[in-house]
Parts: sequence; structure tokens; C-alpha cells
Amino acid sequence: MLANHMIDNFGQEIIYSDLAERFGFGSSHTAENYVSYLKQTYLLLGIHKFSFKSKERIRNEKSYVVDTAFITERDDAMNGQNIGWKLENITYVELLRRNKPLFYDVFYYREQYEIDFVVCEGNYVRELIQVSVDISSAKTYNREVSALCKAATDLKCNKLTLITMNDNRIIEENNHTIQVISIIDWLLTF
Repeated sequence: MLANHMIDNFGQEIIYSDLAERFGFGSSHTAENYVSYLKQTYLLLGIHKFSFKSKERIRNEKSYVVDTAFITERDDAMNGQNIGWKLENITYVELLRRNKPLFYDVFYYREQYEIDFVVCEGNYVRELIQVSVDISSAKTYNREVSALCKAATDLKCNKLTLITMNDNRIIEENNHTIQVISIIDWLLTF
């Protein structure tokens, strides 16, 4: 049941005390151990919140699913299609494949806004990545572009990428250049 719950809630911040209460574990530490076992069996992948302070990196964690097929191809999978979360999951798995051999780390970032992925080499932020199915609505465009521009300033990063379902272009905004790239083109480029 825990595995299904974690798969159904991938991309969300893990709150171990909530898991302990929901599943009747004795403590949040026990819940943390069980989630750790799911990661050790290569069902889940963890991602920590970015901070320049290592102590804060450990505190907040999200999980993604190793194989996106697990999200929908289970007997008791939740109905519905959240394409955006699936794109985010695919992006994270690919980022790990590309960056682990280079000893880069991948985090997420959340302050007053959220950045889906922060690619780092040590304490140097190499790239900021947002994932959105479609940025044609003004609200979505503003949210994604604004978050990238704010984070670029806060984290001193110039490589900004916005992965979408099928949009390819360059956005110039607030003295920042954002490469918008379709998931297909991004997956085929390295």
C-alpha cells in the first residue's frame, strides 16, 4: 500500500509524519525507513531541496518513480492523466541518467516560487529547469518564466531551460534568456 501511495503521489514533498499516521507506522522514522527501502529496490528516486547549506538539503525530499509505466500500468493505478507530472518524472529520470556520470547533483528549489530542477556541480548552479506541458496561457507562461528569472538572479545561474510538450523557442525576459524546448527534442539532445 505504501508503494502505491508513493507512486500515486510522485513529485510531491514527502512528509514522513503524515505517512506514519496514514499507514499506522509507529513513528515517522519507521515511515522514512520504508520509503528508503522503496528507493533501495529502485522503485522510487529521491530528490532533495536545493540550499547552499547542506543541513537544509537533507530536510525536504520529493520522490519520483524510476519507470513512468508504474504510474499508470498498475492494477490499482489512480485514474486520470496528469501529463505535466509525467513529463516532470521523465525529465528527472533523464537528468539523473545524464548527470550522475558527470558527478552533477540534481535538486528542486522552493522559496516563494518553485523550480522543478536545479543542476549543480558542487555549490555551482549549472542549470535551472522548469517543466510545463504548455505555456500558451498567460498565467502559466508568467508563472514559469517569472520563477526561472527570479531563481536565475537568486542562484546566479544563466542557463535556463523550460521543457514543454511541443514548443521550441527562445524567450528574452528581464535580462535573462530562456531556452524553451520540447520534451522530444530535449530527450534527443545531449
